[in-house]
Amino acid sequence: MFSVMNIARPFRFLIAGLVLANAQSAHGIDGDASQAQVAAAAAGRSFFRANDFENAARNLQLETSLAEKSAQPPSEESLQMLAQCYARLGDVTGQTWALERLVTHYPRPRYWSELITRTQRRQDFGQRLALDFLRLRRATGSLQGADDYAALATLAMRAGFPAEAAAAIDAGFARGVLGAGTEAARFHGLHDTAARQAAERRRAIEDPQAIQDVASQPTGEALVQLGYEFVTYGEYAKGLPLIKTGLRKGGIDKPSDAVMRLGMAYLLAGRKADALQTLATVTGVHGAADLGHLWYLHALGNAM
Repeated sequence: MFSVMNIARPFRFLIAGLVLANAQSAHGIDGDASQAQVAAAAAGRSFFRANDFENAARNLQLETSLAEKSAQPPSEESLQMLAQCYARLGDVTGQTWALERLVTHYPRPRYWSELITRTQRRQDFGQRLALDFLRLRRATGSLQGADDYAALATLAMRAGFPAEAAAAIDAGFARGVLGAGTEAARFHGLHDTAARQAAERRRAIEDPQAIQDVASQPTGEALVQLGYEFVTYGEYAKGLPLIKTGLRKGGIDKPSDAVMRLGMAYLLAGRKADALQTLATVTGVHGAADLGHLWYLHALGNAM
């Protein structure tokens, strides 16, 4: 049976060229970028249907670049095809690039979930960033069921952020993820524990002596920690200056993590321009730079 799938490569090139020529003729392409974008899209789809993923990717990426250059969102369908092309070609870098374009222009939870999972599977991923990955999943609506909510709450409590743990469990109940089944009682108990610890901790940090104590320490580590604690209570006016003071003081074991959390705090406070500026500077190893970049993309999507 005759099928485009069976056409030899030279003839597929010819067919794609005819499609491109037809698109140019139909749209009167004369070098204008928007018209060239239409032509690239037509060629990319033709190559994709013919299973020529290399040439499909080349044209679809051109379409994406032209769209972004003209400050227009690329087609979601084209970006989906582009990600599939790179997956078929075994091009991990290309597929990641396409997913990044998807979450920037179409920040749907399923795209974020795939991109976060891909990043977290890297061999050099540091387990110290597990909480920050779960925070990003929550921020992008891509937490994966009850286990993720439980992990986020547990890690937040261990890290000294009981208010964040309680808020995460509240969100799980609100979404109907945690409020049913045999595990419901366990999550209610975890919430009660987190809420109690959050109330106790808030009273402790509201004492002016608490800030004086951490400010007197030789490094800025405790200032960053206390500042982010205030952020988890929504006390941005108190928390942000403490984090910045801690960073200036220095002596922090993982400064890239602290810079990333300052960017996250800015984003939570609604200061998107400051978040973008800060997150763009995150460097580091064991996944820190990659995670900082994902937070930057999330902030960028919110700023659009």
